[in-house]
Amino acid sequence: AWETFLRSPLVGNGPMTFGSIFLRSYSVPPSGFFSHAHNTLLNLLAEGGLLLAGAFLWLFYRGLRLLWSRLWSAEAARRSVIAAALASLITFSVQGMIDSYHHEPLGLWALLLLLGMALGDPARAENDRPRLWAGLEVVRRKPWWLLALLAALWLNLWTLEPLARGQRLAVYGQWQEAAPLLQMAAERDPHLSVG
Repeated sequence: AWETFLRSPLVGNGPMTFGSIFLRSYSVPPSGFFSHAHNTLLNLLAEGGLLLAGAFLWLFYRGLRLLWSRLWSAEAARRSVIAAALASLITFSVQGMIDSYHHEPLGLWALLLLLGMALGDPARAENDRPRLWAGLEVVRRKPWWLLALLAALWLNLWTLEPLARGQRLAVYGQWQEAAPLLQMAAERDPHLSVG
């Protein structure tokens, strides 16, 4: 990621290109495939250069400051939502040192929903309250939405699990055991780029 950034420091290599950069440097298998740099800042620098990384850091800083100031000025009922959003943003940041969580839609959606609820302006939305809370009411009355989300998460794990096991075996040269697992991964997701 760092070498890619140094080749084009201002604008990077382009969005979602780290996987192709990785494949030019490492053989897959036996190496595992990495579609992102497993470090949010390095990934942003490699794919978007200083412009994207700078914009991200500016938004991150502004959001953190706004959340912190609202945490202490909000009424008690909203304070828990703001605290949850702040905790999620901090968790996102810590995890971002060893992963690029923004590539994981389920986790990112949860973070963005919390940030939206915390940073939204309830005073301006007072007139829109019935419309604003209608979506949450649907989820409360029809919990199958949560079940659908959990099913999507399980399907994602089910699809990738044989690939991860097959790659681990291939790294140690156990090709006979790895081959059926890699074949299973390709069958479970024919559009998988490393399948």
